[in-house]
Amino acid sequence: MRFTVRDTEPLPTGEYPVQVTDIADKEGDFGPQFKYSLEVLSGDYEGRKLTAFSSQCDGTGGKAARWAKAL
Repeated sequence: MRFTVRDTEPLPTGEYPVQVTDIADKEGDFGPQFKYSLEVLSGDYEGRKLTAFSSQCDGTGGKAARWAKAL
């Protein structure tokens, strides 16, 4: 049997160049969410895979809209 242990320590606060590798719909405790799969592209954490969530709120001030603008 094979398995991969992933680092679960949060990254230090800062800005990191990432690539979005997937965005999926997910049902959360407070309604529908987006689940983002990201990969750090360079620096000390290059190759590190990250997961993040946002609501599917369509308001311009919501996290999903701010992230879409940033990406």
